[in-house]
Parts: sequence; structure tokens; C-alpha cells
Amino acid sequence: MLDEKQIERYRNMTQADRWREVEALMDFAWSMLKDLPPEEVQRRLDADYKAHDEADHRIMEFLGRFP
Repeated sequence: MLDEKQIERYRNMTQADRWREVEALMDFAWSMLKDLPPEEVQRRLDADYKAHDEADHRIMEFLGRFP
């Protein structure tokens, strides 16, 4: 759990600060992914693609309700 100082730091971040944080997290995630066996990398990417496609489908279903 974050302490009050960390929470306040996040609250005071600029958009540029937030983007740098996102980039750092993406770099970290990719570096961890690259250390996995190729089969596990593919399994995780496939799961991510599937989740993305399902989310797209739900959005399109919802938007289809409107004229």
C-alpha cells in the first residue's frame, strides 16, 4: 500500500511526469517478458490479444445500441 507521501507525489505529477512513469513501467514489463521462454512469451501475448479483442467486441456491441 502507498503511504501518504507517495500518494501526494502521484497527485502532483504533471502529464509529462505521468507519461515518463508509464514508459518506465512499459520498459520494465518488456524487460521481464524478454527473460521468459519463447513459449511463455507467446502464451502471454496471445492472452493479451484475446483480452483486447474481447474488449473491442464489448465496446462495439455497446455502441451498436445507438443509431
